[in-house]
Amino acid sequence: MNQIINLSGGVLLEAAALPPPRVLGFDYEFLRELGFQWLNTIVMVAILAFLLYKPVKNFMRKRAERVSSQIAAAEAANREAAALKNDYEAKLLEIEKERGEVLDAARAKAVARSEEIIGGARGEADLILDRARNDIVLEAERVRGEMRAQLIELSAVMAESVLKSELTADGRERLVNEALADLGDARWAE
Repeated sequence: MNQIINLSGGVLLEAAALPPPRVLGFDYEFLRELGFQWLNTIVMVAILAFLLYKPVKNFMRKRAERVSSQIAAAEAANREAAALKNDYEAKLLEIEKERGEVLDAARAKAVARSEEIIGGARGEADLILDRARNDIVLEAERVRGEMRAQLIELSAVMAESVLKSELTADGRERLVNEALADLGDARWAE
């Protein structure tokens, strides 16, 4: 039974009698094609495995080694950075401690220097006061000496005048008043 099939475009084909359609047919032709496909797949996998297994394995091993070495290097760098950070922090603490010590030493030195200056100034002031007191004492002794000399001279003048004149009560009183007047004039003259 040949049938003529009209395809769009005007071509006519004669189709041979086809067996009725099946959903899943396990006939000889299907099994043969399935076997060839499986055989081709197994042969292709074997060839690819034989040719590519070692290079892919070496590539993956090298890649794993490279990744592990990079991780180890990163960990070492992190440890080194942490060590450097700790060193810098320790150095900063030491610098802060030294700065505090230097400031304390400078303050102590400044206090000692100021006390030294104040002590020197007080010493100089005490020396100036001692000199002034000594000058006052010396001046007072000089004035006393001059007064004694004037008194002695006045006494000598009075004794001379007493010896020259006869002393009467009025005369003595007059001599004492004159001596006192001379003594008062001598004090005011200096």
